[in-house]
Amino acid sequence: EGGASMSLSLFIRNSRVNSPSFCHKNEKNNFSFSNLFSMRSFNMNRNQKRWMTESEPTSKIESEIVKNQRKKVQFSTLTVKKDEAGMRMDRLLRSRNPTLNQAIIQKTLREKGLITIEGNKTTADARVSEGQIIQIPEYFTKTIKKKPIVLDPAKTETIRKFVIYMDDDVIAINKPSGLPCQGGTGVKLSVEDFLPHLQYDKEDKPRLIHRLDKETSGVLMLGRNRQATIRLQSQFRNHRGIQKTYWAAVMGKPSEDRGWIKVPMTKELVGGEEKVVTKSKAGGGAKQTSTHMRTLFGNSKTWNLLALFPETGRTHQIRVVCASILNSPIIGDDKYGEFRRELYDALPDEAKGKMMLHAKRISVPHPTLPQRITIEANLPSHFKQLLNEFGCDENIGGDQYPDVRAIEKEKINFLIHGKQKLPKSQRRQYHQKKVPKRKAKPTRK
Repeated sequence: EGGASMSLSLFIRNSRVNSPSFCHKNEKNNFSFSNLFSMRSFNMNRNQKRWMTESEPTSKIESEIVKNQRKKVQFSTLTVKKDEAGMRMDRLLRSRNPTLNQAIIQKTLREKGLITIEGNKTTADARVSEGQIIQIPEYFTKTIKKKPIVLDPAKTETIRKFVIYMDDDVIAINKPSGLPCQGGTGVKLSVEDFLPHLQYDKEDKPRLIHRLDKETSGVLMLGRNRQATIRLQSQFRNHRGIQKTYWAAVMGKPSEDRGWIKVPMTKELVGGEEKVVTKSKAGGGAKQTSTHMRTLFGNSKTWNLLALFPETGRTHQIRVVCASILNSPIIGDDKYGEFRRELYDALPDEAKGKMMLHAKRISVPHPTLPQRITIEANLPSHFKQLLNEFGCDENIGGDQYPDVRAIEKEKINFLIHGKQKLPKSQRRQYHQKKVPKRKAKPTRK
């Protein structure tokens, strides 16, 4: 008896049973051994040997999960639609019932037999296929009634004026300068706020395929269904078959009239502000970029009009190329450019304070049809006024997408076409590496 009482006292002391977290809320000060064995469940912390009580349900749906563990669960079924094929299980459930949160879905998926695909247990990251029958608990179908979205006719009329292309899978707008693509801190209005106004006769609102900077105007593509969005996003991400043409009005004369620029870029803090900078080597966060450029008009020391063709889509890629490589920042670029009084005074009033970068044209393979689509956006009024002020025709032409295969056959041994070549240390990455022949192993006698 003495040994048993001593081991029991050690158990009580090591378990810290007198701590408030161990006892019930109404019995924090009066502890009894009956409370110890009447508690619902215990969980042992791996690092600290103490007992913790099961947390109370935090929502109505979680309380139903606890109740259904003790009684028979009522089930319901849903069939995967064609537009939902390839989705993750947790995202499918949230798309069917937006009032469910991720914690509830994860907890239910861990319970054996509550959610199944064709009778088999599933996980949150499992991909679903068209026509599959999924069994879910009945309480997963309960939703909170939300007020219907009432569209403002004025906003609808405004955003639909910018639509420049539309078919069953794709819609494109000519994004105005100053309108961000996505919301964030301090953003009152973005393209995402206008997406319900571009739904037309579709069941779902369109989705962003790619993004443009807030100050950049031009072609912005949206997917009208999930499958088209996924395919086009993959093409933009992997740079497959995407041909983008930008117009940029830059300060001064660029260091080269035409060229192919390959340089790694990465984000860094410069003077307390996050900026994209160039690096000598790729790796360590720096990613390779590829941009073709050509001068369309100018050849003056005041300003020039450039056509740029980015093969990759890194953040601020064109702006950094103009400022850091060509030594000609884009007019109105406050982040990477500089203020020049003479040029500022010569600008039209509407062009002052705006960045002169415009996404002129995009050519992509159609997501569902065996053809390419080319979408072109007209220049905004402030860009047109700038060209007219400096005597440049807006229909100047000469911005055809370069033949990359022909350029690669020229055995380019320098970064930029022109007079100035790069040192040998930077040329090596563009030469084909000669692999030495292996010596034949001597045959055994």
